[in-house]
Amino acid sequence: MLHSPASRGAARADGGNGTLIAFLPGVEGRQRVIDCYIAGLTRRPIDPALRDAGFTGHLVIFAIPEYGILFRCRVDADPLSLERAAFFTALRYITTQLKDAGITGVRVLSSSPEFVFAVANGGRLFEPGSESGRLLEKYRARLEIAVAVVERRRNRALVAADSLPCVPRESKSPVSSTSRSPRPQFKPLQKGLKL
Repeated sequence: MLHSPASRGAARADGGNGTLIAFLPGVEGRQRVIDCYIAGLTRRPIDPALRDAGFTGHLVIFAIPEYGILFRCRVDADPLSLERAAFFTALRYITTQLKDAGITGVRVLSSSPEFVFAVANGGRLFEPGSESGRLLEKYRARLEIAVAVVERRRNRALVAADSLPCVPRESKSPVSSTSRSPRPQFKPLQKGLKL
């Protein structure tokens, strides 16, 4: 069940970075909440030859500025599906790669009001029993999730990679190196995933 911001006592519980739309309660107790910015970017490929070869210009993006993380992946989908993919990719990354960081909550900031309202109102993307609805319940069992709208110019997922802070060399990396996920292979040109 979603709770309105008023039921939690604050309409701008996100520190002024966006307008809080939905609060999805998860784990209770001592909180360690991080901000995560998401975006689904639709754009045309610059080179028609790449488009003809099946390459896409659309991107799924998320950023966790506190850790200097910026993720981008080419995906061929409609704008709302791109936002949904960014949302679940970010949640998966947080629960797998940052599992030792003690994160109990995430404030997800998106520039797509349509996506945020779909989360808040359980729209067609997040109907109970659907794949997205089941995934959302899975992550709600592990994290407290708040979803908010942020102005496009303040969306940190849409900034250049060099504007995010780097983790100092002498500090311990928050990313788990014991992950069972396969190591990424460098491929200079990738067509992109199909959703």
